[in-house]
Order: sequence, then structure tokens, then C-alpha cells
Amino acid sequence: MRICVVGAGLAGSLLAWRLRLGDRTAEVELAGPPEPDDATAASGGIVRGFEPEAALRRQATASLAELYGSRLLRGWAEYRETGSVYIQSGPPPMPSDLAEICAALPGSAVLADAPGFPDRPPAVVERRAGHIAPGALRREIVADLLRIGGRRTTAPVTGLTEEPDGSPTLHFGRTSTTFDLVVLAAGPWTPGLLTRLGLARDGLRTKRIQYAVHEADNPPAAAFVDETTSLYGRRFGDGVLLGVPSDRYDVDPDDRRPEPALAHAASALARVTFPALRLGPAVRTVVAADCYHPDPGLRLRPVSGASARLATFTGGSGGSAKTALAASRDAAEELLRIRTPA
Repeated sequence: MRICVVGAGLAGSLLAWRLRLGDRTAEVELAGPPEPDDATAASGGIVRGFEPEAALRRQATASLAELYGSRLLRGWAEYRETGSVYIQSGPPPMPSDLAEICAALPGSAVLADAPGFPDRPPAVVERRAGHIAPGALRREIVADLLRIGGRRTTAPVTGLTEEPDGSPTLHFGRTSTTFDLVVLAAGPWTPGLLTRLGLARDGLRTKRIQYAVHEADNPPAAAFVDETTSLYGRRFGDGVLLGVPSDRYDVDPDDRRPEPALAHAASALARVTFPALRLGPAVRTVVAADCYHPDPGLRLRPVSGASARLATFTGGSGGSAKTALAASRDAAEELLRIRTPA
């Protein structure tokens, strides 16, 4: 089989790596810029087992369990255990939700008063959680892909045509290659790429992501999400990373101009939420975009009107760092079940 994964972010790189590991006879090519300035590079890297949606919780828990089970992956990802606090704004999670996490990570998750968050409903408090460096993990995964016989191209995709048997042919400027399978995993550039190739976006949209890193004294120890205020963050070196979700969709993924209102909202909420926090000025503001889907989650999706040999692998909705390990394994297993005519 000849397979091309278009998009060299964390999701695309992991998928190509999983495909080559799963079938050493497959010719796997990863296409994308050498050091993309993308959501992977911008990600705050928070990883935990809990997610409100059951499917995402399964993937996040499986990803974290794989991370804990592999010293190599932990090293590649520069994993740091800090714990996690997740405060839901609605009804508390069911005991079975936490039991699912504890089955994979014994004793990790409990429902308890959120430490450092007065007057909040009980939170999911996880001991085995923290943050990774998604860019570092991507770099090591790509290097290992090449070590085990995968291929890498940095040429941009300029077109796609379908052969009579349904095989997709990708055009890279003046050259072209026909593959058995093509997966578009270009993150926030996927919707625009689909449009340029004359294909349907199928509900995929871009959305703004922004956070700031501040100088700070006495920042919270654990990574946190507070749905009651929308504030999220984690300790970042000697300071703190703070953000609130944006409501701007269909943004240009190359537009990195910060929105002052988002930064102001996050810092104001942090000062109210953490009375002991001494928040200094922002030393870094990160602006990026990610790909969203009405049915959120990083997974393979067919492309309307195209051959079954073409799919997208995106839609992680800003949280792919938590789910990418398990999602890429699921997607690779699904793709390798496809058999093409001799």
C-alpha cells in the first residue's frame, strides 16, 4: 500500500508513524512544511484523562495511559506531572466516568472540592495528569518515522485528481504521485485545502485560539479548566499560562494578530479566581487556530463526493494534545483494514 498523510502537525505525524509501525510493507509518506507554525507549536499541551464527552474521555484516558506506560514517549513529549482540576458548569460527572479513568490509571481521578477554587462545585481532580510539549513530541515522532522507513516531503500539495479505479493522485507542483490512500490532516488549513481541491468541507471550520504567558508569583500548581468562568491555564516555568475560549470561527489560520479583549478577560478572571496569585505582565501572547467540527473529536472522516480512499483526520477542536496518541492508533488500525485490489 502507498499512503500519504498531508499535514505534519502532531496528528498527521502520529498517524503516519502508526501506519508505518502497523505495516512495515506499506510505503508511508508524510507531506507538510518542515517546521510548521501551527496549533501543535502553539499548544499549551495540557493532558488529562477527563473530558465531558464519553468518546473524547476514552481517547484522552487511553492516550494518557499510553504515555505513562512508555518512558520513551514521556521523554519525547517532555511530560511533566502536575495534576489537573476540571470544574464542570453543569451536573457533576457520573461515578462511572471516573471509574473509567481509574481503570486505566488506578487511583488517579476523584470528585472533590477543587483545591484553590473557593465556592465552586465539586471538580474532577486527577493526580496523573499534567502537560507535554507537543512540538517536541512531533519532532521526535517524525525523526522516528524516517528511521523506520517512512518518507517525508515538504512540497506543498497543489492539486488532487482521482484515477479510474478511485486511487487519489496528489500533485506537488510539476510532479505527481498516485497513492492507495490519502489522508488530509492539515489541522486549521484542512478546510481551505479542501476548497482549493474542489472538495466539500463537510462541516470543518477554523477557530481562533489565544492565550498569554504571564510573570506570576504563587500560580496554581495543577493544570485547570473552570467551565463556570471559561478560564483555563497551567503553571508555565516560573509564571502562568492563562486563556479563555474565543468565539471567532472561520478565521484565517495565518492571521496571528492578538485580540486584546481575550487577554484582558483571562487576566481579570485569574485575579478574581486566585486571590493569592500575584499576576505580572504578559511576556508572551500565543495566537493560532485549530480545526473544529460539529461532532468534535480527532478522527477519520470521509470526504463527501470523493473516493473512499480519501479522508480527513482533524477536528480535534483545540484539544488534540490530550487525545492524539489514541486517536492516531484508532485511525491507523481503521486505515490498515482497507485492502486495495492487487
